[in-house]
Amino acid sequence: MKRLICVLVCISLCLTGCGSIQLTDNEMGMVSEYAAYVVLKHNRLYHSRLQEEVYETEPETTMVIQTSQPAENETAGSEASSNSMEAESIAALARGLGLEDFEVEYTGYSMMSTYADDYFNFSATEGKTLLILHFDITNPSEQEMEANVLVNQFKFRCTVNHEKRVGSQLTMLLNDLYSFKEMLAPKETREAVLIFQIAEKYENAIESLDLTVKNEEENHRYNLPDITYAVTAAEQETAPMQTAQ
Repeated sequence: MKRLICVLVCISLCLTGCGSIQLTDNEMGMVSEYAAYVVLKHNRLYHSRLQEEVYETEPETTMVIQTSQPAENETAGSEASSNSMEAESIAALARGLGLEDFEVEYTGYSMMSTYADDYFNFSATEGKTLLILHFDITNPSEQEMEANVLVNQFKFRCTVNHEKRVGSQLTMLLNDLYSFKEMLAPKETREAVLIFQIAEKYENAIESLDLTVKNEEENHRYNLPDITYAVTAAEQETAPMQTAQ
């Protein structure tokens, strides 16, 4: 896999002209990660893991530095199996994510048309808005540890107002909870997000949110507390925002 990634990076550099481009270590890492994502995306064994008991369309994901194409990834179908599963305490979320040695706190939700980090942004499609779930992952120990959510290949679903269930978006954001794999220093906290696309009618109309975390071995459902995420000034400048009420 590493050899294939290196080949893809070398090809991309050759196509753009080796003498005309200068990449930082971070940018080279981004290119490598994206190459790995593309290879993984087209791997038949990996693709089979995307099959669900409900139909789900695969989003389009584009590698860019400033902007990215919006993606559609809504789930349709019966809510019966999700709603019948007994909800667990949100305090047990760390265990559900396979992060038993860490503290994971749900810090609230926000709604916006575009979400961005330092390298990528993700925009809602026409007639939709983004529902962002925010989490803090903390290393409470006295030693450096790796928080690896990616290894479990979880699928995330959010049920809005007990009536609409949607799947999380696949993004290239560096803090996407689905692909979170970071070394955390002692007592360090990192933020992670899950992004869902929902109809604009839900803006300022969220009454309840349920989060489902599942893979082939586990299935967990959590009733999320009604917490509005405190948006920072920097985040307000980055993208148009509609804060949930």
